[in-house]
Amino acid sequence: MIRSELLKLKSSPTIYLLVSFTIFEIASAYGYLYWHRNLLTYKNVVLAFALAYPSLISVVTNICFEQEREA
Repeated sequence: MIRSELLKLKSSPTIYLLVSFTIFEIASAYGYLYWHRNLLTYKNVVLAFALAYPSLISVVTNICFEQEREA
C-alpha cells in the first residue's frame, strides 16, 4: 500500500510542491536569521514553521482528494 502511494506521488505536482516549499522555507529562515539575531526572531521563525506546515498539508490533502475523485 505504501509503495503504491509512493508511486502515485512520483513525478506528480504534489511532490514538487512539497519539495519546493520546504527548500524555500528553510532558505528564507536561514536568511532571516542571518540578518536579524535576537530571541524574538527565533520565536517568529518557530511560529512560521509551525503555521506553514499545517497549511501545506491542507493544500496537499486537497490535491490528493481531487486526484482520487478523478480516478
